Amino acid sequence: MIKLPKYLYRGDCDSNNDRKLHTSNNSNVFLTNLSNGGDGRKILKIPINTLIQNHICPGWQKTHFLSFTEDIDIAINYASNSDEYDEYFDDKNDWDFKLITISTNLLIESSIAEFNNGFYYAEYKSQSTENVPNSKIFLINAVEYLSSLENMNNISVSNAKRDKEWIVLPLNRFDGEFSSKLDKGIVYKEQNFKYK
Repeated sequence: MIKLPKYLYRGDCDSNNDRKLHTSNNSNVFLTNLSNGGDGRKILKIPINTLIQNHICPGWQKTHFLSFTEDIDIAINYASNSDEYDEYFDDKNDWDFKLITISTNLLIESSIAEFNNGFYYAEYKSQSTENVPNSKIFLINAVEYLSSLENMNNISVSNAKRDKEWIVLPLNRFDGEFSSKLDKGIVYKEQNFKYK
């Protein structure tokens, strides 16, 4: 039986505006850093375990992936630079950081398949019209997957353990490569926060 955490969390302030998090706030997708001038064909040319390691350590600026964690506190700490904040409900869109919660209960159960230790394929009902009717993703338990491979970068494994990291890769095709957009059909909740 495949067991996935019910919720995964991502804290994001997008301080360099790589993912256009504010301007795309009301859209049906989240962008990866790939959307800001990355090479979408890298995912087809370079082994995925190498790309995952590069994403975790030293950090891949034009990554195809979005990092999530099993721990909500880790997600918030990653995005915030202060302990003084409140949830923000104003329509002005001038919040400081966002907490994104995805739910594996929104996955189509019959679509879930584990390809390797901690490496899952799944589909879910799309919110956007780009990926009708379903969106496709890889959900990767970074600790479990990297620990199962030989000759892994110990720093990557250590960082993944510290962050209880899961990596999400949107698998929808776009122009012969994978899209830089994660459809929000898997999103259980979005919360905005503002510093006091």
